[in-house]
This record gives sequence, C-alpha cells and structure tokens, in this order.
Amino acid sequence: MTTIEGWAFFPAVVEPVYQAVNPVDRLSELLRDKLDSRKVRIRAAIPAFVVRRDPFAFCSPDLAVILLADMIEEDGFLHSAPELVIEVLSPSNGRFSRKAKLEGYESMCVPEVWVLSPEAETVEILQLEDGRFRTTSVLRQGLLAPKLFPEAEIDVAAVWER
Repeated sequence: MTTIEGWAFFPAVVEPVYQAVNPVDRLSELLRDKLDSRKVRIRAAIPAFVVRRDPFAFCSPDLAVILLADMIEEDGFLHSAPELVIEVLSPSNGRFSRKAKLEGYESMCVPEVWVLSPEAETVEILQLEDGRFRTTSVLRQGLLAPKLFPEAEIDVAAVWER
C-alpha cells in the first residue's frame, strides 16, 4: 500500500498478462546480474519509502534500486530516496494513482523512474529535471540503462521474454 496526500493505493491485482511474464521479477534478475550487491540493494514491493513525515506519507514501488551508502532505515521504513524506481502499469491503476506516485517520487528527488507497460511491452523512462519528471524516451526495443548505473545495460526485449 502507498499513501500520498491522504489517499491509499493498494498493489494492483495480478493481471492475466503477468501470468505469462512478470516484468518486476525479470528486471530484478537482470539488474542483480549487473549491479554490485556490495554497493546497492534491489528491493521489490517493500520496504516502504517515507515521502513526507508530516503529514506522514509513504510509497512502496514495484522495484527500487538503493545505494547502500545513502540508505537510512528507521522504524521499518526507508528515509532515503532510491536512485531508481520501477513501476508497472496495470488496468487497475488509474491516472490519479500514477500522477500521485510520480509527485511523491518528485518530492523525494528520485532521479529516475521507469514505467513498464505489460500490455504495450514498453518502458517509459522519466528523469528528474528541475524538480519535475520529464519523459526522456519510451522504448519497445533497444538497450536500457539506469542513468546512475550505466553498467547495468539491459535489452528491453529481455524484460518481456516468456
């Protein structure tokens, strides 16, 4: 569950397309193979990141990459921004949910967000510029690498392999 501006967002129900391929699991595997586990943590769905202390709000992205050197964990929550957040679109996610989550990530100064669309088999890359997210590309094929971890280059097609 995520709470932003007093609204609660619950994890999406597993959609039929996920039964064939789970992009969160796949991306987690691909990133783990390329990133140094002594320097970063890759977390799926948990733990929750504190967006704001007063009023209290938190979010639990589908997948997050966190630098260990910057990681601050207290009371079961992370109080430091991840370097990369990955969210998966679902028909049960509305526009409001996406907007609210992105605003929460902006307020945390998350430098990069990937939004995966299982239906379209695309990855939208959003990067933080002047405090706001800007879509830098939408990929259906080609290579994808986190801005802060260029060594973790991934073939977009591999995310959707069945």
